[in-house]
Amino acid sequence: MFKRRKEETGNSTVGRFAFKIFYMHILNIIVFVVLHYVFYATDAIFGTEISSGNTETIIITVLCLLLYVINVYLDSWRTGERDLNLVTYKRIRYKSLKPLYAALISQIPGFITAALILTGFADTNIVILRLITFFYVDFLYPISLANIGEASKIMYFIPILFAPIIAIPAYHLGFREVRLLDKLMFAGSKKQGSEKTR
Repeated sequence: MFKRRKEETGNSTVGRFAFKIFYMHILNIIVFVVLHYVFYATDAIFGTEISSGNTETIIITVLCLLLYVINVYLDSWRTGERDLNLVTYKRIRYKSLKPLYAALISQIPGFITAALILTGFADTNIVILRLITFFYVDFLYPISLANIGEASKIMYFIPILFAPIIAIPAYHLGFREVRLLDKLMFAGSKKQGSEKTR
């Protein structure tokens, strides 16, 4: 009836957690490139015009952003669950700020590139521009829509907040073994049960 807790071995560091979050940016670059070529091939084969205009950009942006949110949430949740086991067996000490530190460390490349944009250094440096494109692949289109001149450069700091906003609650839910999907399904089944008894 009750799931026996498995004793975890090894360690769970902030650096490892941060790399998991940062890896999602790398994964999204791969997804971005693959989707781009899929749309390009679709246009070539079927004669559509998906890759022209903003349609392709919007679809890829939404898919990449969803992928980023889901993967960061799941990795953070699993890290929290693993840390619960490690704390239970006294392998590590509980640190409530661990997800915050990990999320902020993972966003250091984004903070550096955003700072370079703000200073104007990135305007003439092709290498920095490519790094910006890669790191902000999920957010470039929404940022470009807010065309408010020089003030729009500040918006490049906003995506840095996404990782902490997702990772912190996900980690603590994992540490408490709270599954949102299970709660939603339970709430739905409970509602159906109450309707049947009427």
